[in-house]
Amino acid sequence: ISCHKGIAHKLPDMSQGYRSMLKDIAGAAARNKPDKGAVVHSFRTSALFVDASKAGPEATGEGKLLAASQAKVVDTKGDWLLIKIEGWQQEGAERVIYALRGQRIITAALGPELVDKIQREQPAEDPDTGLVWSKVALDAWVAKSSVTADQAPLWAYGEELYRSSCGTCHNLPPAEHTLANQWAGTLNAMKRFISIDEEEYRFLLKYLQFNAKDTGGKTHG
Repeated sequence: ISCHKGIAHKLPDMSQGYRSMLKDIAGAAARNKPDKGAVVHSFRTSALFVDASKAGPEATGEGKLLAASQAKVVDTKGDWLLIKIEGWQQEGAERVIYALRGQRIITAALGPELVDKIQREQPAEDPDTGLVWSKVALDAWVAKSSVTADQAPLWAYGEELYRSSCGTCHNLPPAEHTLANQWAGTLNAMKRFISIDEEEYRFLLKYLQFNAKDTGGKTHG
């Protein structure tokens, strides 16, 4: 008998635990005062800005920093941080920064204004795939309240999100049993059976990809 919600019976609501954890992370982030040079981690998808004077809580920005992404603080200005985002770009997909070369782990999605400010190193072909990748860096402004200096609570939240969402009906396959790029298709196939919103889904995917068989908890490379 299938145990999936809507087929056999209604599953219990397991969201209180992991959503409470995220509230704690947000509370700690609100008290953050990161210094220049500090490594920070986003815990939610946040707007990126070219210019701090145009940044604001209601502004959409010129790009998005996805949750569970790493950056380094370059400067501070009130409630805003100038961060350096480092990662990789595939030739022909210049509006996306990926965390690792050859892995579809998205760090940031960019508009034209931010694309123009990217610093690129010499491109090189990936011998395994034949695709051309460049190591890149980008400075952009983000709200101080959307990042945290401590990564451990983020991964604890991701683990609980995975356990509560995907471990109720069947044995939970370890994240490291699947390749990072394969997790996108695997999780998408299960999406209709789990009760999480789009932001939680994106975080869960990042958690699984960063802890996959071929990444093993890496945050950048």
